[in-house]
Amino acid sequence: MKKALFVFSFLVIVFISPLYAQVMFENVEKNLQGIKTLKGHFRQRTYIKDLEKEQVFEGVFFLKRPDRMKWLYKRGSTDQVYLLGQKLIIYQPSEHQAFVQDGFKVGLSTSPLSVLIGFNEIKRDFYIQGKNDRLLLIPRDKAGIVKKIELETDKKTGFIKTITIYDIYDNTTIIELSGIKTNEPLDDDIFKFNPPDGTVIIKQ
Repeated sequence: MKKALFVFSFLVIVFISPLYAQVMFENVEKNLQGIKTLKGHFRQRTYIKDLEKEQVFEGVFFLKRPDRMKWLYKRGSTDQVYLLGQKLIIYQPSEHQAFVQDGFKVGLSTSPLSVLIGFNEIKRDFYIQGKNDRLLLIPRDKAGIVKKIELETDKKTGFIKTITIYDIYDNTTIIELSGIKTNEPLDDDIFKFNPPDGTVIIKQ
């Protein structure tokens, strides 16, 4: 049930010039600094090695700085995920239930899309390397499930377009972003969680 959700618990590789990586990182960060709102589409492909199977998910996401995100699965799942400050909500309409976690620490290790909010956690939690139009991130903490993360940027805009996650079990998840629109008005109601009657709320 949580295969589409646990993918938001992973992270990158390869070594090249640290100076080049720093410049590239700062360019991407600069591009993100002027963004107040963001919305677009995502396509998520997850290859599970033990099953020798690829799962495909598609959906839309919304972001409003400083700390609001929402992504809705449209294909492969009906789940809805909300990040509201330090509250994480995972709503599963098919199961008539929602998991709610307060004091949630937002970061790339818990949600790859959080890279669109800011890079402070990346600087703290990862070694940063670069190659061509890709940023390669290696977690400082070797105890986690994520082995490495790769961020591919658009050569024209410098914006992140693909997030590839490799875990210690040799599973791979690729998240492709498209149809991105920035700084369009997003009403706060978009981020409100209003479950229908009968929804079981499970606090974690």
